[in-house]
Amino acid sequence: MEQAKLQKQIMRRVYMSFAVSRLTHPLTTRVLAALVLLTTMSSFVSFKAVFSNMLEVPVGSLDTFFLTALANTEAWTLFLIGGLLFVGLTYRPLVTLPARMVRPI
Repeated sequence: MEQAKLQKQIMRRVYMSFAVSRLTHPLTTRVLAALVLLTTMSSFVSFKAVFSNMLEVPVGSLDTFFLTALANTEAWTLFLIGGLLFVGLTYRPLVTLPARMVRPI
C-alpha cells in the first residue's frame, strides 16, 4: 500500500513537471500572449467592420486605407498592434530554419 502511494506521488510530480515544461515553452507563451492580445483587441476593434470596409477599397489603395485606419485609431489599439508585432517578430525559430532541418546537398 505504501509503495503504491509513493509511486502515485512520484508520477504526479513527473506529470506536473512535464506540464510546466510544456506551458513555459517559448512558442506556447508567445501563442498565449498573441491570443490574449487578439481577444483584447477585439473589444476595441470591430474586425468585421474593418474587413467589410477593406473590401470596398480598390486594391491599389489598400496601403492608404491601412495608414488612414492606423492614424485614426486609439492609442490602446496601436499598443496592441505593437504587442502583436513584437510577439510575432521576436520568435526566432519562425524566422530562421533550424540546423537539424537543413539537408546537405
